[in-house]
Amino acid sequence: MTTSISIRLCVDLYGVTNIVSGVIIQGAPNTDEWVESFKVRTGIQECNLNYIVGADIYNPVIFTGNYDSNTEVTNYFPQPVTARFVRIEPTAWKVKTSLRFEVTGCFTNYQPPVCETGWKGFGSYCYYFDDIARVPYAEAETACQNLGAKLVSIHSQDENDFVGYFAKHDGVGNSWFGWWIGLDDRTVTYSYQWVDGTSVDFLNWIAGEPNRSNENCAKIAPKKGEQWYDVSCTLLYPYICKKAG
Repeated sequence: MTTSISIRLCVDLYGVTNIVSGVIIQGAPNTDEWVESFKVRTGIQECNLNYIVGADIYNPVIFTGNYDSNTEVTNYFPQPVTARFVRIEPTAWKVKTSLRFEVTGCFTNYQPPVCETGWKGFGSYCYYFDDIARVPYAEAETACQNLGAKLVSIHSQDENDFVGYFAKHDGVGNSWFGWWIGLDDRTVTYSYQWVDGTSVDFLNWIAGEPNRSNENCAKIAPKKGEQWYDVSCTLLYPYICKKAG
């Protein structure tokens, strides 16, 4: 792929999420055309990709590219990421933005979870999206337990993107407006905890939430950028379950 202006090349990793640790790039074979530097974006949703960042979390890493057309140059990310899509964005090039690249780490030391029919895999877990039910929080919690799972806990932006993507695309009707996740402050007001007992190491509240002492349960809202709201536990929503694969 060659052009006289900057291009952005995006690949879909076989339609599934993988552990990605870096990229290998080359220029056009036996020419004077190659990419000298570039940025990388990754993510679960093709239209919602995040830049690879380092110690400076506010600015994308600028990776070193090629100095000729045929030598392979490998760049590893500061930390591996979970992604389905990887996009290269050239920032400087020789003559044209001619580019060949492959992804590293996708299948190294990673076995996708073995999930039952109707469940979706991400990382080492399986997720179940019940977009038919409309139940209060406690009933959703019981329904997941009956499946040998818990209401979903979310521990990274990548996992949140994954959950939000399938909540949006699997959902019907008003499920776009919210799905129960397993986060609540029923024990101590404003001290939100995951029902599966895992640490609260990631939060994605929309601005101003949580905001009411009588709204003790959390939902994820696909129509609002996969952000979270605190709502009354008696409202009726579909739910998402999670268990080890």
